[in-house]
Amino acid sequence: MGADDYGMKQYVLVILKTGTNTTDDKKYKDSLFAGHMDNIIRLVKINKLVVAGPLTKNEKNYRGIFILDVKPFEEANALLQTDPAIRENYWLQNCINGTARLHCQLILKLQIKFGIKGFEIRNKGQETR
Repeated sequence: MGADDYGMKQYVLVILKTGTNTTDDKKYKDSLFAGHMDNIIRLVKINKLVVAGPLTKNEKNYRGIFILDVKPFEEANALLQTDPAIRENYWLQNCINGTARLHCQLILKLQIKFGIKGFEIRNKGQETR
């Protein structure tokens, strides 16, 4: 898996932000979003995307995050340019290098396999909120 003795591995955190493309064309926006979701699935299948998800509305216009299993920014940027919403500037990306111990890729693969839109992960005995 490429981790060190402590289970730590380098990843690239991507923060997606509202872009400069402010089109009102619903068909166009729908096609960008569909392409974005298809690209997420593709990146999971090639084991490059570890975490992906939207963010709630906020004053900084952050829209979502990715954690990519790549080391250099160049590889992260190349992967991000395969996303039509990023390529068309509907979303802008900010990449940050970091090291972490992550266990989320299995969750993404299960969501894709079973078509689950979202679910909670709880520790044994933890109550649902």
